[in-house]
Amino acid sequence: MRKPVWLDARSAPRSPDADGLSPAAYHRGLLCKHVEELAELADDWDGYGGTGPSVQTVGNVHRLLTELSPDAVQRLHQESLTPTPYGTITLEWEAAPDRFLRVEMGDTEWAYFYEYDDEHGDSGGNVPYPDAGVLGAIHELLAGLYGFTVADEQFYAYSA
Repeated sequence: MRKPVWLDARSAPRSPDADGLSPAAYHRGLLCKHVEELAELADDWDGYGGTGPSVQTVGNVHRLLTELSPDAVQRLHQESLTPTPYGTITLEWEAAPDRFLRVEMGDTEWAYFYEYDDEHGDSGGNVPYPDAGVLGAIHELLAGLYGFTVADEQFYAYSA
């Protein structure tokens, strides 16, 4: 007869309700965990000399995820957080093939590109991170992409 095996409850996957977290907070935590896994990529991770994301880049993505509305976070999937060969991390929201927003986060700079309703644009190149104007633009673009609204004070959570 086999002996019972006791598992540490902390190692088992848990539902958001088990910790009293909202579904959005739980999802945000899963995204942050995925970003931390990206930080473990070594240089040449892609076989073509790609640089792995730095601790600073990962921290910036974490910060951005906490500054986004719950609606925006829940529409971001783990597969939509991807490393680039330049050591940056791209976050992509896609409502349809021709309706999307991409944000690229680095150590000290970030940029975005969007396309929807036959309209497209970008941040005008790399912008120092953080920047309240860019964060506000990202919130407005996400609201337009998905048709939701977010309180203005959440747009500029860190600008004060």
